[in-house]
Amino acid sequence: MENDIRIVKGRGPVQTWAVDDRTTTTFGREMRDGELASVSIASNNYATFSGHSGFGSDVDIMLIGSDRYIGVVAKASSETLTSNGTVDVFLNMPETVIRVKAYPTSTADTASEVKDLINDSVLMYRTQGRTAIGNYYIRPDYAGDPNMYGCLIIDGDHTRYTLDCIVSQLCSPQANLKGQTID
Repeated sequence: MENDIRIVKGRGPVQTWAVDDRTTTTFGREMRDGELASVSIASNNYATFSGHSGFGSDVDIMLIGSDRYIGVVAKASSETLTSNGTVDVFLNMPETVIRVKAYPTSTADTASEVKDLINDSVLMYRTQGRTAIGNYYIRPDYAGDPNMYGCLIIDGDHTRYTLDCIVSQLCSPQANLKGQTID
């Protein structure tokens, strides 16, 4: 899988989302297995790479109130330069646990560091890197406010520099439903 994103527990059902053509989105390639998908802020009808607003530079993602994370790509998207397509996404559920590399690795390279990170709320980070969209990492050095950072660390492996986390439903499209009344 691309970008070392793994679902290790509680994988949600697969949902097919529409994807806008590459000319409109300005992305040079398809969304690939194991990458993170969000609902486009500009249009709720299309899925896109998580962190799309920061394309071309490093960007923080999984921020409560601003990101609309839907899940991990299950099958590469089918859009082309001029035609819309679709992408299959494992939906993020309340019990879904994902495994992501820590960045910098020195923040999770000992058992005691990983133990100290348990129950910390952190953000995720997308770098501009070897692929058109960069790579995704957990940023344990940005641990902070659980009302702002949407990844809750629940476990980790210091020998692989990975952290397991639950992504808050407040980072999802369902966050719009919080506090709403249905008449």
